[in-house]
Amino acid sequence: MFTYFQSRSRLARRLVIYALCIALFSVSIACASFFGRKQQGVVTFYNGIPELCPQIDMLRQKDLKPVHSVDELKRHYGLTFFISFKDGISPSLYGTLYHHDREKLQYCMVLPDGQFAVIQDSVQGDRFNMQQEVCYPIKDCLDDANP
Repeated sequence: MFTYFQSRSRLARRLVIYALCIALFSVSIACASFFGRKQQGVVTFYNGIPELCPQIDMLRQKDLKPVHSVDELKRHYGLTFFISFKDGISPSLYGTLYHHDREKLQYCMVLPDGQFAVIQDSVQGDRFNMQQEVCYPIKDCLDDANP
């Protein structure tokens, strides 16, 4: 009889451990989707500053922060870009490029909606997938295209 209760106790402990593992896995997936990122083509969108590129290395401005309008983007960073892609999958972007990893062909961008984007560029044939155009202060790309 003692063995019967021991085996039931072990089974109960295992079930509790499995339930906890499933709960932790579910919570981690929910957090990743809520706090984390969303990917479209070669672009990954983040709600906060991505760990891959936590500092500015392409601009004079060194204070990296989210912005919530085009005017705030221009005022704070002083430079904007229009990014398009040849792959036909990745969305066009308007914002400020602030980090570039040449070895990984990776760019980081502040967007005017409070988000950040990490772009993983690639070479298609003899050309890069990503095309970048400097907008502000040279011209107003938002009049030319609607990203």
